[in-house]
Amino acid sequence: MLGIASGKTPYLRFDLNDYSIPHALVRIPLTLIASRDLVRVVDAAGNEVARHRRSYGRGERVEEGRHLEDLAAAKQAAREGRGRDRLRGSCPSAEPFLQEVVARNQPLASATHQLVRLLDAHGPTALEAALADALSRGACAPSAVAHLVEQARRRRGLPPPIPLDLPDHIKARERRITPHSLETYDVLSRPEHDEQE
Repeated sequence: MLGIASGKTPYLRFDLNDYSIPHALVRIPLTLIASRDLVRVVDAAGNEVARHRRSYGRGERVEEGRHLEDLAAAKQAAREGRGRDRLRGSCPSAEPFLQEVVARNQPLASATHQLVRLLDAHGPTALEAALADALSRGACAPSAVAHLVEQARRRRGLPPPIPLDLPDHIKARERRITPHSLETYDVLSRPEHDEQE
C-alpha cells in the first residue's frame, strides 16, 4: 500500500507508469494498492475509485475509458459555462433568451456556441439588439438571432465580418510575428526592373 496524490493531471505514477483516476480526485490523497496483476486505488474512506491491470513496462499510460469520458464531459461543461458567462456579461438579454431556449427543449450547448460566435463576429451591441428583438418576437432560436444581426448589418451598410480563426493552443495564439520590410517588393514595380528582364 502506498499513500499518494496525483499532480495536476488525473493520473497516479507507480513503478514508472501512469494509471488514470477520476478527474475529481486530482490532488486528493489516495491509497494505491498493487498486487502482481492489479493496481487498485482507494480513497480515504476505503472506497475503490480505480482498478487497472498492472503494467510492467516503462512510461506506459494505463487508462480506463470512463475516466477519460468523464474528464472530457467536465471540460465541455466548463467551456459551455464560460460561454454562457461571456454572453450574460456582454448582453443583458442573453439570460432570458437562454432560459427560453431551455424551456423550448432546444440544445443549450449548441445555442451558446452559436451566440458566442455571433458575439465574437459582431460585438455586444449588435448581439444585444438582436437578442432583445428576438425575445420580443418570440423567436428564441440562434438562427433567428443570426438573421436579425445580419439584417441590421445590411441596413447599416457594414461589410460582412471576416472570421478570425485562432489556434486552440494559447501559446500559439500569443506568438509574436515580426513584420518584415516590404521594400524588396517595391523593386518589382520600378521601371528599371522591367528593363533587366
